[in-house]
Order: sequence, then C-alpha cells, then structure tokens
Amino acid sequence: MKTITRLYILQVILVVAIIVLLMVLKLNIDKRLNLFLKSSHANNESTVNNILKIDRMIFIRPLRDNSEWDETVKYIENPTKDFEKECLNTLLSTFSFNHIWVFDQNGKQIYYINDSISVNLDTILLADQLTQLLTPDTPFSHFFINKNNELVEISGATVVPTIDTKHTLPAKGYLFIGRNWNMAMINNLEEITGARIQIRKPIIQKHRTTVEESFTISYNLTDLKNRPINTLVFSFPTTYFREWEKDTTILTIINIFIGLCIIILIGFLSRKWLIVPLNSLIKALHMDEYQDLQSLKSVKNEFGEMARLIEDSIITKNELQIEIKNKLETANVLTYLKNKAEESDRLKTAFLSNMSHEIRTPMNCILGFIQMLQQEDYTLEERHQYMSLVSSSGKQLLTIINDILDISRIENDQMILQPEHFDLNDFLENLLLIYINEKQKTGKNDLVIELMKGTSEKECCIYCDSGRLKQILNNLLSNALKFTYSGKITFGYSCEKENLVFFVQDTGLGISPQDQEIIFERFRQAEETHTRKFGGTGLGLPISKGLVELMGGKMWLTSEKGNGSSFYFTLPDVIRHDAILTKKRTDPLTRSLNLSGKTILIVEDVPENIELISYMLKSTRVNIIRADNGLIALNLCQENPSIDLVLMDIQMPVMNGYDATRGIKKIRPELPVIALTAYAFDKDKKSCAESGCNDILSKPINKNELLQKLDNLLGK
Repeated sequence: MKTITRLYILQVILVVAIIVLLMVLKLNIDKRLNLFLKSSHANNESTVNNILKIDRMIFIRPLRDNSEWDETVKYIENPTKDFEKECLNTLLSTFSFNHIWVFDQNGKQIYYINDSISVNLDTILLADQLTQLLTPDTPFSHFFINKNNELVEISGATVVPTIDTKHTLPAKGYLFIGRNWNMAMINNLEEITGARIQIRKPIIQKHRTTVEESFTISYNLTDLKNRPINTLVFSFPTTYFREWEKDTTILTIINIFIGLCIIILIGFLSRKWLIVPLNSLIKALHMDEYQDLQSLKSVKNEFGEMARLIEDSIITKNELQIEIKNKLETANVLTYLKNKAEESDRLKTAFLSNMSHEIRTPMNCILGFIQMLQQEDYTLEERHQYMSLVSSSGKQLLTIINDILDISRIENDQMILQPEHFDLNDFLENLLLIYINEKQKTGKNDLVIELMKGTSEKECCIYCDSGRLKQILNNLLSNALKFTYSGKITFGYSCEKENLVFFVQDTGLGISPQDQEIIFERFRQAEETHTRKFGGTGLGLPISKGLVELMGGKMWLTSEKGNGSSFYFTLPDVIRHDAILTKKRTDPLTRSLNLSGKTILIVEDVPENIELISYMLKSTRVNIIRADNGLIALNLCQENPSIDLVLMDIQMPVMNGYDATRGIKKIRPELPVIALTAYAFDKDKKSCAESGCNDILSKPINKNELLQKLDNLLGK
C-alpha cells in the first residue's frame, strides 16, 4: 500500500473515531448520572432508616430492662421513696430521659417525674388508654405527642416479673419513658446523618423533591391512635451535581483538544512516514549506522523494506569486524596464558629442584658423618669435629623447615606476634657481634660491618616482637653478608616521631630492576639456574616483608646492578619513652643441675625419643619413669605420688597429651607438666597452655633449654 493512500485512510479513520468517541461519552455520562442518582438516594434512605432504628433501640433498651424486673413489680405493689430515688430518678439522669411514668395494673398513676425544664405531662396518659394500649398480646407501645409545641417521644411496656422476658403474663403495672425532640437532639441526628432535619406538619406519604433542589426523605410521627401529628424530613444536599456540570465542561474542553491533536497528529505522521524515513536511509548509507532504522524497518512499505536491507548489510559488515577483533584478542589471551603456564611450570620445577637441593645437602652431611662415626675409629678431636658439622647441618635443616612454616603462617593469617618492651640499641649491638663473628668465619676480612643508631641516648625502648624483628634483620644481614665480598655493610635505624625506619645497606652485587620485582615473591631469587653460585630457599625476603606488614609497616629497596643494595622497612608507633626496661635472663644454666631424689615421668610413644631425653637427664641423677601413651601416664600420676614433674608428648595413641594433661591437672593440679611437641604453629602452643601445661618444649629438644626449664620448676 502506497504511503499517500495510508494518509487518506488515516484521516477517515480519525474523523469516524472522533464522532464515535463523542457519542460514547455522551451516552456514558447520561447513564452514569441516572445510576448515580438512584444509588445515592437508596444509600441515603438506608442510612436514615438504620440510624433511626438504632436510636430507637438505644431509647427503649432501659425500658425493657426495668419493665422485666422483680424490683419494679415490688415497687408497684408497695411504692417506696428509696426505689424512686435510687432507680427511677437515676434512670432519668443516666439515660437523658425527660419523663418517666409508673402505673399500677389498674392504670392508676403511681409516680411521675420530669427533668424540671420540660413541659409537665403528669396527666397526659389516662387509665382507660393504658389498658387498651398495652395487653399481653401487645406489651410494648411507641408513639409521639405534641404538647405546647413541644414534641415528645414516648415508649411504654407492661411490667412483669424477671422470668417473663416475652411479657406473656398479665401486667403487674405499666412503665413509660419519654424524651423531648428538642434542637440538641435534632442537631445530633444532623451530625450523624449529614442531612438537614426539619419537623413539619404531617403529610400523608413519604415525599422526594426534585434532584435539582435536594434528596428529601420524610417520616410520619404518629400518636396513640397511629395518627400523624408531625413529619420528620431529612434533606440531603445535591452539591455534587455541580461536579457533574464541571465534568461535562471538562469533557467539552477535552473534545476540542482532541480535535486539535488530530490535526497535529496528521502533520506529525506525515513527517514520520515521509521525511524521517528518507533522512534515516540517507544517514545510514553515509554513516554505516543502523540504529536510526529500528523503527523504520518494521513498517511494511517501501521504506521498511529498504531499511531492512540496509540494516542487514551494516550488521554483516560489523559482525565481520567484531569477529576479526575477537580472534585477535583470543590469540593474545591464549599467548598470555601459555606464557603464564610455562612460567608457572618453570618456577615449580625450579622450586622443587632448589628445595630438594637445600634439604638434601644438610641431610647428606648428617647421614654421611653419622655413618662414618658408626663404622670407623676416629680420634676424639675428629669425632667432635664431625659432630659439630652434623649439628650445624641439623640447624640448617631446621631453619629451612621453620621458614616454610613461617611463610605458611603469614599467608594463612595465622602468625601471632608477641610484642614486648626491650632496648633496641642493646638488641642491635648483640646482632652486630653475631655478624662480625659470622664475617670472620667466612674469611671476608676486607668487609666492614657497622651499626648506625638513630638516637644519641644510651637506651632506645621500643615495643614490638623482638623475635620477629631479629628474624627480619637476620634475613637482610645474612643476604648482605652472602652477596658482599668487600666494602661495607651498614645497618641501623632512624627515628621519625614515634616511628622507626630500619635499613640494611651493602656494597655487594646489587639487584637488577627486573629482579627487584620478583625477589619478594616466595621461592623466587635473582638467580634461578642450576649453575647459581649462592644457595637458599628464596623465602627470607617474602617472610621478612610479610612480618613487616603484619607489624603495620612496609618494606622496599633501592639497588643498582654492581653498586650494592639498600633495604628499608618501617615500624610505626613502636617507640616508648616512659617504659621501664627489665633485663631478661638469657644466660644459659652454668651450674650442674642436681635433681637427685626427684622423679620425672617421660610420656612418649617413640622409644628413641625416650632414650634421648633419658640421656640428656643422666647428669642430673633424676629418677625416670616411662609411659608410652597418655592413659598410662594418667594412671601412674594417680597411683604414684612421688612423681615431681611430667614431660608430656602431645601426639600419642590411646590418649593424646592434651587429654592426659587435663586429667592429671584434675587429680594433681600442683604437678608441673612440660609439653613436648613437634607442632610448630602458634595455635598448637596455645592449645597446650589451655590444657594446663606449665611450659612447652618444641622438638627437636635443646638440652640446655630442657635443663633450664627443669631448673625453673624443680631446682629451686
């Protein structure tokens, strides 16, 4: 279908649609108006009926309660002032009645009371009227009277005993109540119903005025003989009709607005279907962009077909460009991943090879010299020399294991610091003596090692983990000593407010820029070939950097290949000016420890370890008892009170050391227990303390440390 034809059809459709719309609106308005009028009047009438019904029920409820009461019967038979005062007068004031009458069974008035401001109706009711009005068949009555232009509503009932709730027995008397329909009551009803209320002369039927004035509902008020004496008229305002007029005006304005919109719409669609499509096609052809064709291609005409063809060609071109780009990116990613995998495989192979070399080297020394000592006869001096080499290799192997454990603790956030107050100057001077001695052992006589203190004071008190600080400086100083043959190694610190900046500088080989990026990675070294000259696991610097960061500081270096290296690290907020330093006992036990007369229980499931410990304690002349699991140890401690101390292994069959220690502490809380553990993590040491151990010895056991702990617990 041609575009011009579409425009003509559209105009005809719009004109017809407007005519139909106006007709539908008119019919809908008339229909809604009629429905609304009927519904409103029905709702108003229902509301008034319900309100009057409820009001009447509230009015006669006290009448029913007091007319079905034995006390009222007694009063009629024998009137008393007390009943009148306590019941009848109270009834008048409580329920806002204006009149109360009481008659005997013959219709004679016994009592009458009003509220003193109303018209006196003492003789309004006669005996013959009562006997005809109220009978067992009609025990209740409701009517109105008009006395001196005052409208009074009266309700009466036969008085019967309490058990006769249906008033079927002959009346013992008659009780009537009355209330005035004054302005207060009418105002109250107006507030409840929302209508204007008038009391008019009686009319024959309910009357509804025209809707232009108001909705009117009328109720006749009848006397004793059911004759209308007044009419109660409820008038509801019809202000909402003005709203209908307003709505009609608005609809007229809307219709005019729709007509204007139709004209604008025709011009808009003409532009949309002719000018815009042509511009979109031209732009797409020139710019190779098809976003402007999205709305045009769905149109089933010449422009829509052209838009679809142009879009397909542009999309095909773009897809080819994206595919080429993705293939190039994929190739780059694969190349990167291949290089990373090869690098990871190379590092893993280098690490395994390096660790194998570092572990087997001391193990070769240990096993080799032990075999020599077992098979050959050597002089005492040679044996001492070989044993010294075995001990040195064992310490080297233990250092490798400790480094691996430390890097594991750091990477798993399990490293726990133990800060303390100590003198940094004294600490560094001891470290200086150690490395001067190490320098002499290596034969580097042309190398100078010097310490530079950051304060002129004799003491510099700081608060941090001295053991970990020593580990950091040992790693840096041992590297400096390893890679520096001559010149100078300088280490020390400077003060920046409450912070310290440590440094270790050397004139050694230096580190190239590319190697500076990797030496803080674990198992990485500047030299990673099979022909490398220097040993080591490559864990020292990663551990040191991790410990520094754990203490809140940072580590960095400056270096140039061939011109030495300078390592720096900071420890924030560690200086303590007012702390009191106490000298810790660090001297080894020098006197001969005599434990004769003492008994030690060794709990260990490995016989070789028992033999080793027994040999270490041989010089103390202590009595030794052995147990190979925790259950036996627990029984021995319970049966043998002569046991003075327990050396408790942790990992054992039957019962472990933790449970055994807890059991021993329950029966003998004063008995000291020293844990012997190969576990090296801080949480394991904490578990030993929580189970009740007095002290801890880590394997491999150092004899001097063992004797020192025994002296602390038993030697005094």
